[in-house]
Amino acid sequence: MISRANIDQVFVRLQEDQENCICADCNCPSPVFASVSHGIFICSICVSSHSSLGSISETKSLLCNDWTLPQLKRMVSGGNSALKEFVLHYGICEMPIEIKYKTKALALYRKMLTEISMGRNFDEELLDVDEGRMSIDQEEEKNWFKGLCSRTKTIGGQALQHLDHFSEKTGIKSATEKIIKEMKIEEIKGKTSAAFDTFSTKLKQNFFKVSNKTTKLKQDTLSFLKNIEESIENSISKARTKISS
Repeated sequence: MISRANIDQVFVRLQEDQENCICADCNCPSPVFASVSHGIFICSICVSSHSSLGSISETKSLLCNDWTLPQLKRMVSGGNSALKEFVLHYGICEMPIEIKYKTKALALYRKMLTEISMGRNFDEELLDVDEGRMSIDQEEEKNWFKGLCSRTKTIGGQALQHLDHFSEKTGIKSATEKIIKEMKIEEIKGKTSAAFDTFSTKLKQNFFKVSNKTTKLKQDTLSFLKNIEESIENSISKARTKISS
């Protein structure tokens, strides 16, 4: 079990970042709760809204004595600054808590935070702004729309095949090809894909770009947690040795 003194030391280190000294949602000073799911500090007013989200946002008082290492690592890997930068990009800052944390953007953020807190790389592509603003409740609707698009694409492909076959028979194939070429469909698709790839790369670079001070703070705190983990493991090992002897 992690001692109260060690828990306090982690939070004192994290609150060297002034953003962690105000509520991530309403900027109320001196937050005494956390949304562990998002690695953020929140106030006693906003915590009730987070609690209403159920498993989407696990809340915990900073004064609790039962903080675990995985929970503390999640707080160290997150922080109010990182989340605020993320929601600012997707333009969801002003959304009510009950809606904001149900967006696909923050669902992806939670997934990303899980991987980072476990020391793993997160290589999944970020969502574009419009998709990120969508509610996770709309996923079923989107899947239906994807199915419709797929069916439409299939029908469209068949239609083009029929058109091509017809044009060969009637001798107007060259005219058909000219029409398709003038539409520049492939050129537009290529440019759109390249532009999105460039945007995605820049966004990732900007999102993971933090100050040297913040980086060092996180590294030092993770090192501190590692020492606690090793201390617990040593204590368990000694206890087992005593029992077996």
